[in-house]
Amino acid sequence: MTVLGVGAANAESQTVKGNSPGPGSGDITKAIANNGAKTVTTQVFGLGRACTKARDLSVYVENRRGRILYHAQGVCSAGTDWSTNLYYTSTGNISDEKRVRCAKFAFTRSKATGAFTVTMPRGCLDNAPDAVKVEIEGSNWGSATGGHAGPTKLLKRG
Repeated sequence: MTVLGVGAANAESQTVKGNSPGPGSGDITKAIANNGAKTVTTQVFGLGRACTKARDLSVYVENRRGRILYHAQGVCSAGTDWSTNLYYTSTGNISDEKRVRCAKFAFTRSKATGAFTVTMPRGCLDNAPDAVKVEIEGSNWGSATGGHAGPTKLLKRG
């Protein structure tokens, strides 16, 4: 794992190695989380193109105790449509989450690197403290185990 100070405001960033819940390496090879002044951004490597190969991807923003606050989700619905949403949970339980409407929330994939980038503007994360942890889960179609990365250490906001 590597910890880097990034940006003029010294936002913290961490690279975490991917693994699977069971034996094996899993579908996620690594993730890079950055807690910037204006956004929480996560790059996720190892999953294929949305719906062609990748089935789902979840990025969780957690408090210092590891309780889930926000859940950014990309999922194949009907097998061909990639839909993305941002959710908030006041209880830490994803079954209680409520959708957050956020115009600048983005879920993109780089053709050059194959990485998904999930961008959550701080203006949409009203209930997140300045220092957060990030945890990632996802899977490709046909995967027996899926993949997991994190949680990161507590990352200070830039």
